[in-house]
Order: sequence, then structure tokens, then C-alpha cells
Amino acid sequence: MNRRVSILCALLLLGCSAAARADGETEAPGAMAEEDSLDIEAILSQTSDKDDYVESPRCLRLHRIRDVKVLDERHVAFQTGRNQFYLVQMQRRCPGLTRDTTIAYSTGSGRVCQLDSLYAVIRFGPMTERMGPPCLIPGFQEITREQLTAIRDSLRKVPRQPDETG
Repeated sequence: MNRRVSILCALLLLGCSAAARADGETEAPGAMAEEDSLDIEAILSQTSDKDDYVESPRCLRLHRIRDVKVLDERHVAFQTGRNQFYLVQMQRRCPGLTRDTTIAYSTGSGRVCQLDSLYAVIRFGPMTERMGPPCLIPGFQEITREQLTAIRDSLRKVPRQPDETG
């Protein structure tokens, strides 16, 4: 629970600094941007546990999902409303998952739930595709559009890290 609080504090700090800049406050170039970058990197470098998702929904209804964006091999964002987003942060990298990959779900109902699987749809030419290995969804964490943008930008800057398992 402590990690969840620190993650939320870091994300709130990002929102406050963006609001201050929008209000016209000036700061030394790069002063806050570097701090923001470190906060996002700290958030993304942490391993997600089931406890990190306690207050988030266990399932998302399929008919409410407007868009799914693969951010990298461990992070997927679901959009369920105009300004409603959920981040899935997998514990390990998901083979075949790359930015803007199409994904498929393994679900037994009209919902995508915690502990369901998602798969990368790997294309081999215009007519041939196969499913990548299953990747377990540990949970959903609600985030704002601004947080999604900050996470996406941060992930694009961070070099790919080797998986802990090999």
C-alpha cells in the first residue's frame, strides 16, 4: 500500500507542475522536467503486485472499451471513456508486444478482467498472423490523460531493460 501512495504522490506532483506551468509560472529550463522524468521512471521501474490494484476495478466491460494502446512490452492502456483510462503494468515483458501492436483477449464473458490474458497479434505479411504467448493481466490502474501522455513519453525515452527472468 505504501508503494501505491508513493506512486499516486508522484503522479499528483506531475499534475501540479503541469498546472503551475499552465498558470504562467516560470522556472529554469529543464529544472522540473528532469524531476518529472525521474518520478515517471521510478514509477515504471517498480514491479506491480496484486495489492497495487486494490482500489481499481477488477474488470472492464468490452463494449465500453473505446481504444487499446500498447505502450511497450510491459504496459498497455485501455480507454473506456472520453477521459477515462486504465493502465495495465505486467510483471514481466510480454513477448511480441510492441508499441501499437494489435492485441486480443482471452475472456469467457463480455468483460476483460484481472487474471485474464492478452495476446499480441503478430503479423507475417498482409494475410498471415498468429497469436503471441499469453500475458496475464495483473489488474487495472485508473490514470488521467495527462498521466498517460507522461508515461508514454517517458517510455519512449527509456532504453529497453532486459527481463528479470533472462
